[in-house]
Amino acid sequence: HDGYHIGDEVKMEEAVRALLGELEGQVAAPAAPAVPAAPAAPSPQPPTPAPQPCTPDEGCGEGTGTYCGSEGVCVPCDDALHCGPDCGVCTSPTPVCVNGACAECPADNYCPTGKWCDSGTCVPCTQDDPEHCGATCEKCWGTAPACVEGHCRCAGDSCGPFQICDAGKCALCNVPARCGEACQPCPAGHPFCRFDALGCVQCLADSHCGPGMKCQDDACIPDCKAEGCFGLPAVPGNDCSNAPVVGRVPAGRGVRLPGNTATGQSSGSPGRSETVCKADGLEQVVSVYLAAGDTLSVLLTPMDSWFDATLQVRSGRGCLEGEVVQLLSCSSASGDGSPESLDVSAKADGWITVVVDGAEAGREAHGVGFYLLDLVLTCAHDGCCCL
Repeated sequence: HDGYHIGDEVKMEEAVRALLGELEGQVAAPAAPAVPAAPAAPSPQPPTPAPQPCTPDEGCGEGTGTYCGSEGVCVPCDDALHCGPDCGVCTSPTPVCVNGACAECPADNYCPTGKWCDSGTCVPCTQDDPEHCGATCEKCWGTAPACVEGHCRCAGDSCGPFQICDAGKCALCNVPARCGEACQPCPAGHPFCRFDALGCVQCLADSHCGPGMKCQDDACIPDCKAEGCFGLPAVPGNDCSNAPVVGRVPAGRGVRLPGNTATGQSSGSPGRSETVCKADGLEQVVSVYLAAGDTLSVLLTPMDSWFDATLQVRSGRGCLEGEVVQLLSCSSASGDGSPESLDVSAKADGWITVVVDGAEAGREAHGVGFYLLDLVLTCAHDGCCCL
């Protein structure tokens, strides 16, 4: 066309390229993920300055607090011949260099008797300073922690807990007259004081407890170990030579056993009197071990109205061969269908056997029957000597 030239085409292409470049610059590129900052590096320690070389003639400069040492380098002025910023000489009465200054002493042993070194100065010991007490500057500690009128002793509350000041010395509160943290007398129920002063207790040794008792963990407990502690039969036994055991522990809680004398045997009643203990029927038995001081309460309740029951307590384990059996107690006077009861107190350790019998012989109506047997053991000692 008229007026169109190649040069105009070139100029147009350059303008387009420029416009595209501006547009690309206006479009933001995707943001790069954040990179956590690296931990800061520890600050470098300043290097130790190298010793400054010197000569005796040149020295190290005034006011620097250093002088030219024997090895040809500057060293601090911290001795009696070179002390402080001006490296002066220390003379009496301040003949030593302490922390860059001439002083009277660096430690207590530089001071005369009766004085101690306080920040480079010898000062008199006082009558009330426990660190420097009296004419000899004694350090008070242990049983004499306070300084009183120039002497180490205790005073007021200087002894601390579990101690008391007694005649100028701290004493541990481990005696009955003064015991425990508050150093108070022990009460009647806990009359002994622990050796470590931790308090009043019931006992410290077996001899502090009564007969049949022992001291354990500062308390008096029964010193006993009984037989027959456990066991509980379903029903009484039929054979007096093999009486089942009712354990002391269950008996202490109370035991009820059902029975029927019709299945039992007859062994008679040792040492009985017909007027006191009628026992000619069939019997059932259980054995219990009693410790001295125990009491066994037994209640026999017939379940049949015609059953004239007899309740006996014998020594030993029923009727073992060779065993001497004694009748300890008997109850048989209540009549048909009526309960019988006994309380047996033991004077010594040993076995007893509870016997349920009939007043009449054989299997006649009045001589046998169903019943309930209740046993309650009251032990003389806690745990019934079974713990």
